[in-house]
Amino acid sequence: MSQGKTDLSPRRRFLSGLLGGRKGKRISVANPTSIVCNELMDMVGIYFPEAHLDARQMAELAAAGHEILNFDTIMPEFSVQQEAAALGCEMDWGSRDMMPDAKTHPVKEVEDIHIPENILEKPSMRVVLEAISLLRREYGDHVAILGKVMGPWTICYHMVGVQDFLLMTLTQPDKSGASWMPIRR
Repeated sequence: MSQGKTDLSPRRRFLSGLLGGRKGKRISVANPTSIVCNELMDMVGIYFPEAHLDARQMAELAAAGHEILNFDTIMPEFSVQQEAAALGCEMDWGSRDMMPDAKTHPVKEVEDIHIPENILEKPSMRVVLEAISLLRREYGDHVAILGKVMGPWTICYHMVGVQDFLLMTLTQPDKSGASWMPIRR
């Protein structure tokens, strides 16, 4: 290690890596996706499905990425299903050995799409927002706390069903948003 390099806080190290700015004593270690595995759940004593449904448990399990694994970031959303649940999919929230999955796919036609005015108040969204608030109070500006939002394709295949959505991209590209794809017929 060269002389004169200062150690940065995990958050500053992460942001510096993104922005190409000041460098610390080591490169940033970060992950915007879930780092949770069975071994980490065992170490913390918090498991799925509860960690998807309880803000305190979600925050504590997410913090293990920083506390145990020494990541410069904490990202509390472990599933790609939070928005789908808020939009009306019935969920199987999984288990220690299984990620959540949508049990229903309520969209068959574009007209079936309804975005609730209070979408951020839906339980599946509130838990993530509350977990982020808890982490912010606990870690302040010391650690980078990441949130995420699923993209339109991810939400679509949950709302429509993977098979039906993929078929729609071929048979009804204008309805599925796939009209931009260079599909040769």
